[in-house]
Amino acid sequence: MLLGTVNSAQYGGCGGQWGVYAGANGASQEVALHEIGHSFARLADEYTYGLNGPYTGGEFGQWNITNDDESGKWDRWVGYDDPDTNIGAIGYYEGGQYRTEGVFRPSNNSKMRNLNRAFDAISREKFINYIYEEVDPLDDWTANLLTLEDPDEISVSTVDSDVIKIQWFLDDQLLSIVDETLDVASLNLAIGEYEIRARAYDEILDFSNTGQSLDWWRLGPESLQQNVSWTVVVSVPEPSSAIVFLSLSAVALLKRRRGSSWSRA
Repeated sequence: MLLGTVNSAQYGGCGGQWGVYAGANGASQEVALHEIGHSFARLADEYTYGLNGPYTGGEFGQWNITNDDESGKWDRWVGYDDPDTNIGAIGYYEGGQYRTEGVFRPSNNSKMRNLNRAFDAISREKFINYIYEEVDPLDDWTANLLTLEDPDEISVSTVDSDVIKIQWFLDDQLLSIVDETLDVASLNLAIGEYEIRARAYDEILDFSNTGQSLDWWRLGPESLQQNVSWTVVVSVPEPSSAIVFLSLSAVALLKRRRGSSWSRA
């Protein structure tokens, strides 16, 4: 997507391969965001533009309009009322794509209908969808084409650590580590072969803290996560803390014995 600013104060903008807006107009920022909705998320206009009479064509390809209020196109969101946007409940509202009849939009009044409004849940979800068509949660990770033998650590690199969270699994058992680097040596693994897996996922899928996500996505987790796995062979087991403790105790005892008459006998 390309975004262009026109050196003009006249109100206006358009969306397509280029999102274009008049940069000197007082509403330029809002117009730019609306045009990004067209050019990046490929959303339709939701205003009527005075075209009366029913729409009689086929179903629309855009995410945020439909020709049938029983199509189920965004049923997953019906009734949702985001308190942070003040848009109202998601439903099927008649009027959109310049027509007053025969076209339905998801919300009564969102940014694709009027400026100075938030994007509704349907439009927001489409932005997220297209973002993840362009980027993956992970930028890089420890090479996993070959078996790793006695690795000290395994790491991943997220595209944005403020957004992407990490879970680590050992043979599909969730570990408590959430850092981008897993200290394999600290796991005290016995000799054997293991599978280690990292799951990188968008925080909007995180149910771990409150039992609820941010509720910005209702299409399943697959598109917003990435799994990477490694086969790890441990040939020399790491000493457990108990063994280390006993060894230190034995050294201390030996030192005491050497200072006694028993050690000189």
